[in-house]
Amino acid sequence: MPPKLTVQNAEIQTASVEIKTLTVSGKQVTLAVFRQLHRGSVFGEDGDLRGELWGTVNYHPEAKECAGAEHWHVVWQSGSELRRALVAADPSWYLRPRHIPEGSRWLNSVVLDHVTTGTSYFDDGAALPVVSRYNSASHIRGEAEVHGLGITVDASDTAVAAYNAVMDLRKWEARQEDWPSPRESFWGDDDGIPHERKRAVKAVAALREEVTAYGFSTDHLFEKFQLAVRSEVDRLDRLRQSHAAIAALPQLFIAV
Repeated sequence: MPPKLTVQNAEIQTASVEIKTLTVSGKQVTLAVFRQLHRGSVFGEDGDLRGELWGTVNYHPEAKECAGAEHWHVVWQSGSELRRALVAADPSWYLRPRHIPEGSRWLNSVVLDHVTTGTSYFDDGAALPVVSRYNSASHIRGEAEVHGLGITVDASDTAVAAYNAVMDLRKWEARQEDWPSPRESFWGDDDGIPHERKRAVKAVAALREEVTAYGFSTDHLFEKFQLAVRSEVDRLDRLRQSHAAIAALPQLFIAV
C-alpha cells in the first residue's frame, strides 16, 4: 500500500521550466513587431514544410480569423525572413483530399462509352456510379476508395447533358410504339428530324469532343487516375507529418 500522506512526509518540489523568448538583436520581440510579420502558409503544395519552424506564439491578434476553432500562430523562417502562419489544431481540415481532375476525365470517358456502346466498367454491372436525378440527372458522381483514400469525382456538365439527352431519347423512342405515326410530327423539326434525336446527337458530339481531347482511352485514363490518387495519398502523408511537427513546437514568449 502507498504511504499515508501527512504533513510530516509531504513536500513541495520546484521543477525548472525553460521559457523561450522570441528576440531580435537581443531584444524581446514586442506584440507590435509580431503583428508586422508577413503572413504566409507554412505548408507547401506537396505537403512538406516551406521553411524552418521556430515555434508558436499564444496570442491571437486577428478577431475574425481567431474567432473559430482552436489554432496556432506559427513563427517560421522563409529564407532570411521570419513569417507567421495560422494553422488549425485539428489536422482534419488539411487532410481532406483535393479535387483530382484525372478522376473526372475518366468518369467523363465512362459516360461516353455508356451512352454510345452501353459499356459498363463496374463489377456490380451498374451502367454508371451514383446518378442523382429527379426526372433527369443533376450530377453523375463516382465514389470509391483507392489506395486507402476515399475519393469522390464528378462528371462534367457536358457529360451530364449527354447522359440526360440519350436517356430522354430512349424514353421517347419507347413511347413511339404506342403512338400513331402523326404523333411523331409533333416532335419533329422543320427538316423532319425529331427534336429528341437532334438534341442527343448534339450532346453526345460535344462530350465526344471533350473526351477525345484527353488523348487517352478509358482504361488509360483510369490508370492515370490511380497514379494521381497515389500522389495525393503521399501528399497527405507528408502534410500529416508536417502538422505533427507543428504540434510539437515550443511556445515562444513575446513582450506585450
